[in-house]
Amino acid sequence: MNNIIFGQYYKTNSWIHKLDPRVKLVGLILLIVSLFIIDNIIILFSFLLGLFCAILMTKVPLSKYFKSLRSISFILVL
Repeated sequence: MNNIIFGQYYKTNSWIHKLDPRVKLVGLILLIVSLFIIDNIIILFSFLLGLFCAILMTKVPLSKYFKSLRSISFILVL
């Protein structure tokens, strides 16, 4: 089970980690719904830029994210 990185909690001291779990869940649901509704490519790229900024604010090393994406890459290809 140590090989599975996707979805594991990484303990760090960032303001995103300190948010209430309900706020994070509602934010994630709003993000997912808006990604399916919006059909403008420029707005979608701005969402991608915002997501990258949020990833950087979590203070989790980028290597953890890349290892996680590598493990689910076959799903991303589909």
